[in-house]
Amino acid sequence: MTRINVRRNTLIGLTLLIMIANTSAHQGIGFVVGPTYGYGLGYNRYFDNGYGWQVSGFPYVEDGNRNLNLGFTVFKTLHEGKSGRPFISLGTSIHHQYEVWEEVYWKDTYIPDSEPSQQINQHLMKNTEESSIFAIGPGVGLEWKFFENFAFSIGVPMAIFFESHKNRFESRPNEDEFKFAIRPYPNVALMYRW
Repeated sequence: MTRINVRRNTLIGLTLLIMIANTSAHQGIGFVVGPTYGYGLGYNRYFDNGYGWQVSGFPYVEDGNRNLNLGFTVFKTLHEGKSGRPFISLGTSIHHQYEVWEEVYWKDTYIPDSEPSQQINQHLMKNTEESSIFAIGPGVGLEWKFFENFAFSIGVPMAIFFESHKNRFESRPNEDEFKFAIRPYPNVALMYRW
C-alpha cells in the first residue's frame, strides 16, 4: 500500500511540474534578505496565471565555521500594474550556523612561599556553538519595477520562528535552548528580471 501511495504522489508531482514548466513565465535572479525569503542569492519565476515561486540560499563554509541559508517562497500576484504589483506570499527558510573556537582560560593558583605569590596557569579550551532557525509564514508585499528589467520588492510576513541553540563549553555546563517567536521582520529583494 505504501509503494502505491509513493508512486501515485510521484506521478501527481511530476504532472504538476510539467504543467508549471510549460506555462510561460518571467524569471529573475538577484539578492534576497528576510526571515521567510532566506538570505543570499535568489532565483524566482512568475507565471502568467499570477503565481510564482522563489528559491534562495547561500553557503559559507570554512575551517571551524559553517553558515548555511536556504529559503523557498510561493507568490500570488494580486494586480499587475505598469510599474509594480502587490502580492501575497507564503515562505519558509532555514538558517544553520556551526562554530568551533578555542578560548584561553587563565587560572590563578596560590602557591605558598613562592615569588611571586601567585602563579598563573593557562588552559586552552575548545567551545562549540550550534544554532538552527526555521521560519515560516504568510506575508503581503509590493514590488516596484524600475529601468527596464530591475525590480525591488519589500514584504512583511508574519513569520513564525522555531530556534534551537546548543552550546558546548569545556569549562561550563552545556547550554541547550529552544525558542518560539512570531516576528514581523521584512523581506527585501533586488532582482534582475527577464
